[in-house]
Amino acid sequence: ERWIGPARARQHPDWKPFTGPLAPSSIRQALTILGALFQYLLDAGYLRGNPLALARRQKRSLAQPPGVERYLDAELWQVVQDTLEALPRSGARDLHHYERARWLFHLLYLTGARRTEVARAVMGDIVQRRGLWWWRVLGKGNKIGDIPVGDSLLAALQRYRSHCGLPPLPLPGEATPLVGRVNQPGKLDTLSDKAIYLIVKQVFRLAAEREPAQAERLAAASTHWLRHTAASHQLEAGVPLLVVSQNLRHASIQTTRKYLHTEDDARHQASQAHGLGEI
Repeated sequence: ERWIGPARARQHPDWKPFTGPLAPSSIRQALTILGALFQYLLDAGYLRGNPLALARRQKRSLAQPPGVERYLDAELWQVVQDTLEALPRSGARDLHHYERARWLFHLLYLTGARRTEVARAVMGDIVQRRGLWWWRVLGKGNKIGDIPVGDSLLAALQRYRSHCGLPPLPLPGEATPLVGRVNQPGKLDTLSDKAIYLIVKQVFRLAAEREPAQAERLAAASTHWLRHTAASHQLEAGVPLLVVSQNLRHASIQTTRKYLHTEDDARHQASQAHGLGEI
């Protein structure tokens, strides 16, 4: 409590570092940072265990649902697609925003990538091996993984590159940002992960205006919702669980199982066969 007080200039004798208690998200972030520091001491041989990792394993919250609900079902995803196609294209600036937003949503939805992974990716990360296209991603924890680039994503990439004045397919070692800002034809400048977040949020806000009944849910959606949506829709389309887990680069397949919404629905429906008859 001695660290909490009214906002004052840092030079003020009664300055306090905080104006109120930490929000739950800030507490989680702080624990994540502390956990990483403890892990470093563990890796260095200074500690025999990570106390925060142990506490996380022991603490199981029953308040949280077992599945992932921050995703868009097929109906809401269609609203988002319709919103994208309704973006203005009258001038050069509007047209570029439309093409970039279209490519960005294709990329996030078809790959399940994180926005930070998109922000630091370059065109040269998309490579061809034995006639198949792959996106080599530098992911969480600086781990490298490969995501398949299917025909739909490759067509969207070619369309975006053509709009930006680039050759249809990436060149080996090409340093052009995978998603960027056009300042001159044939040249893309880097786009930050924050800018990517804001572009996606703007589209979701416009989608919320188109669908008032689901406005609250759409307005709450973010880039990470597209990762959850990608996983859920892949599983619903029949893509094997292991393949989805590999595409999302999950450390454990149990993490991917959280997206099996249809599996839970089917289990619930099948359980209806066991009852007591008329009551």
